[in-house]
Amino acid sequence: MLRRKRKSPREPNSSKRRNPRKKRRKKRSSTLLSSLYSPKKSEDLKIVVGLGNPEPQYQLTRHNFGFLAVDYIVAGISSIREKEESLYVYYEGEIEGERVVLFKPTTYMNRSGIAVKEVLGKYGCSEGDLIVLYDDIDIELGKIRLRMEGGSSGHKGVQSIIDHLQKEGFVRIRLGLKRGDFKPEDLTSYVLAEFTEEEKPLVERALDLAEKALIRILRGNLLQAMNIFNQ
Repeated sequence: MLRRKRKSPREPNSSKRRNPRKKRRKKRSSTLLSSLYSPKKSEDLKIVVGLGNPEPQYQLTRHNFGFLAVDYIVAGISSIREKEESLYVYYEGEIEGERVVLFKPTTYMNRSGIAVKEVLGKYGCSEGDLIVLYDDIDIELGKIRLRMEGGSSGHKGVQSIIDHLQKEGFVRIRLGLKRGDFKPEDLTSYVLAEFTEEEKPLVERALDLAEKALIRILRGNLLQAMNIFNQ
């Protein structure tokens, strides 16, 4: 890193010494502006987390929709690398030229924020680089919705992330669970039950939509993705 040269008190404060420094400031300013308004660079890294519970008995349950989404996306990437840490399983690779880390916390749903905070720290990323995939009972099965920020809407995995980061400014891809026969009083048993054979085509549709939405977000087209998928 270049360090600014400390000016000696004996040096004359002449215009000859000031002018080059002014020119350098202009150059830095124009570089900053160009980076703000230029398209997103491919070296930018995004962190994608799917929420769920790690035990085998939860693998295909509705509440593990976030895990299923990560598995679905990873299955379509030939160059992906799988690794494991004490708090999460993760995959490093590229999706259509965009660098990405996808991971699944092994901390259980209600403690997801612990793993999320650790992964962000590991890669030097902030909540603005985070994309969260999770189930949402207020959205119809087979549909997805995107959000730029906000509260947890009662989802304990999302609330854990908010609690540990102390911030709400991360992107969410919400995968719908709601069916016509759902009763709010049966919420726990409903989300911890496995998807039925009848539901599987809608599950596949939602996973496909989530992958397409993620690709648009990785390319820097979040608002466009929201216009397309929030209908």
